[in-house]
Amino acid sequence: MTAPPGDGQVYGVYTPGYVDATQVPHIAVHPDGTRSEIACASETLELAPAAPRRFPSRCRWDRPGVRRWV
Repeated sequence: MTAPPGDGQVYGVYTPGYVDATQVPHIAVHPDGTRSEIACASETLELAPAAPRRFPSRCRWDRPGVRRWV
């Protein structure tokens, strides 16, 4: 070594961007390795709120006689 390590440098700076879906080739790769071009999605839906999740009132480790090892 001829010198101690220097200060850090910026490398590989990421800048996000958007590309229209029609500009990108859409290719499906099949299990046998063949490729076929597919059309991009022409319609999309807006996200809808998810339904609330239901949980059981008692979990199985809350039952009498069941030990929970931590």
